[in-house]
Parts: sequence; C-alpha cells; structure tokens
Amino acid sequence: MLEKLVEWGKQEDAVRALILLGSRAGQQTVDAFSDYDLSVFCDADASYTGSESWLTQFGNVLVCVKEKVVCKGKTYPSRLVIFEEGVKVDFSFLSIDVLDEITQNSSLSDDYLLGYKILLDKDHRTSGMVPPQYELEAIKPSEQEFHEVVKEFWFEIYHVGVYLKRGDLWSVKFRSWAAHSFLLRMLEWHAQAENDWHSSVPPIGKRMYSWVNEELWNDLHGIFAHFDADDSWKAIFNTMELFRRITVETAQSLRFNTMEDLSGNMISFINTLKSSPL
Repeated sequence: MLEKLVEWGKQEDAVRALILLGSRAGQQTVDAFSDYDLSVFCDADASYTGSESWLTQFGNVLVCVKEKVVCKGKTYPSRLVIFEEGVKVDFSFLSIDVLDEITQNSSLSDDYLLGYKILLDKDHRTSGMVPPQYELEAIKPSEQEFHEVVKEFWFEIYHVGVYLKRGDLWSVKFRSWAAHSFLLRMLEWHAQAENDWHSSVPPIGKRMYSWVNEELWNDLHGIFAHFDADDSWKAIFNTMELFRRITVETAQSLRFNTMEDLSGNMISFINTLKSSPL
C-alpha cells in the first residue's frame, strides 16, 4: 500500500508532499492492520473530496467516512478509508501553508513528535524539519484536575449501581464505559507516576499490557462483565476496588489528598444498594 500511495502522490500535480504519521512512522511494532495515517499537502483538495472514485486505484473500498481534522487552528477535510483486505488509510488534506508552518517551527506538535516519515517532497520544503522524539513528556495533573477525575468516576459508578439494581443492563454498559474512561485516566497517571513522570503512555489504552504492572493487568480482567446482572455486580465491585487502590497510590506519589472518604462512602452505598429492596 505504501508504494501505491507514494506513486499516486508523484503522479498528482496538485499533491506537493506526503508525510506519514502514526504507528507506521513511530518505533513501536506494527502489523498488517496498522493504519496508514497520511497527511496530503495540496491546495486542490476538492479533486479528492468531491468524489470517492479515485480511491479505487488503491483497492476495492469497503467503507469511506468523511471527517475533518483541525490543524494550526483551521479545519481541513479527511477521508477515513477501509479497503477490501482490511487495510485502513486515513487521508488528511492539508494546505501548503500548513506544511510551511510545520517545517519552519522549532517545535513539533504531539503527532509529529511521536514520529513521522516524509514520503514525498516535490518542492524540498521539509529539509529543515525538527526530528521526532518518538515519545511525549508526561504531564502531572493539578490537584484540582486529579480530584475532578475522582469525583467523575464515582458519579458514574453511582449510575452504574442504580441501573444495575433496576435490571437495566444496556444502561449499565453505557454508564460503565463512562466510569472506565475515568479509570483509564487514573491508570495512565498511575503508570506515569511509577515511571517517575519520565514519559507519557499511548492514548486510549493502547498496548496497556506493556505499561501497567503485572498486578494491575491481572486485576483489569475482572472489571468487564457479561450482559448479565450477577456478573455485572462482580465487575462493579472489582472496578471500585481497583480505582480506589490506584487513586490512593497515585495521590500519595503526587502528595495530593487521596479522597478516601469519598471512595469509602460510595463503596458503602453500592453495597447497601445491592442488598436493599428497590
């Protein structure tokens, strides 16, 4: 696919440069289903966004989703395409002036810092680009930000418990995922604290097995339930205990208030809720 993309760029006069971002431009291991995140620098994107017919030269299209990306404060069109064999290419159509801003800036945005590969540069605009660092610096949360995540988690857990008590299993799944999103944030901070805040971790839990400790990884297997009430009760208690533990450990490393009263009160409430009549 990479060869096809480069050859296409060479043949298109409007396309002046192609830069590959994402996992295929970084240092982590990739597989056959890793995306091709392609920035297409041109000033004639209507040629490619007005129709999808040009995509067939790369393969049979299973689905093409029209999206937008924001770069340097402006919005640009993108096309997220899955081809017949499962190969996914994300095309972002950026203007030439964006390329000039990127190449002339002394600091790179996060997506470029994590790695980039220049596939095509017809006008030699990228010669002075800052090299990638392949990792991001970890940023410590403020105590207010930390406490907001703690409060949001327990707010969602309350709703998980109430919906579970009602037997409303779909809503349980919906609110559980909201709670898990705040659990993920705490897991990220916990892992970064264990690493003395030297580097960040991948987004949305990617490769989590590589950056949480073994005990946590094993505990995570107990927080996702079947579409079943009994299993959901087990999962909610496992989730609460896991969040409580890593909150205390992370807060202590940051010298923040651990908010153990809130955790204890909410766990007590869910225990009472489970055993009491509706």
